[in-house]
Amino acid sequence: VERIFTIVTEKIISLETERLCLASLIKYNSKISDVMAFIKPGTFHFPIHGTIFSLITATYQEKGSVDQVLLVTKLRQLGVNAVEDIDIYRYIEILYNIPCNPDNIIEYFKELVKFSYLRQTYQALNNTQKFIRSNLSKPLHEIASEISKLLTDTSGVVTDEEREVDLYGEMESELSRRATEQIEP
Repeated sequence: VERIFTIVTEKIISLETERLCLASLIKYNSKISDVMAFIKPGTFHFPIHGTIFSLITATYQEKGSVDQVLLVTKLRQLGVNAVEDIDIYRYIEILYNIPCNPDNIIEYFKELVKFSYLRQTYQALNNTQKFIRSNLSKPLHEIASEISKLLTDTSGVVTDEEREVDLYGEMESELSRRATEQIEP
């Protein structure tokens, strides 16, 4: 029962965090480029929020701004007419009406990254448990090697207490990589 409560609580908190992040970008377009430097659509737990984030960033790159009507129009063009049985226009309006502080937008997204990391860690631990249960007859060195591989993806994260996040550290190399990809046939 406690585990189910924890899972439900995490999903609710994650849902509210994702909504807050999206609301902040819809209201405060000037922060979009900062957030794009370290957030990907896959960071969102709920696929519709990843889609909305993608449309916000793509529209911002194309037009220089994003508003509710433009976002709803693009979502409807993709065939998204409702979220959780709420009309998409109403859902975007609900997002827009979530109170948020423009000074805290990066903090909102750091919280989103934290939830994404925790989901990845839980999944890696779950995969490790399944692997151990089904491979008890294998030699210890093989089990240990596979466990190391399963846990490697989540073990490399450094917390903010250990290091400040450099939002633009990889930007120059990423832009160069993208430019090269577009030139090559």
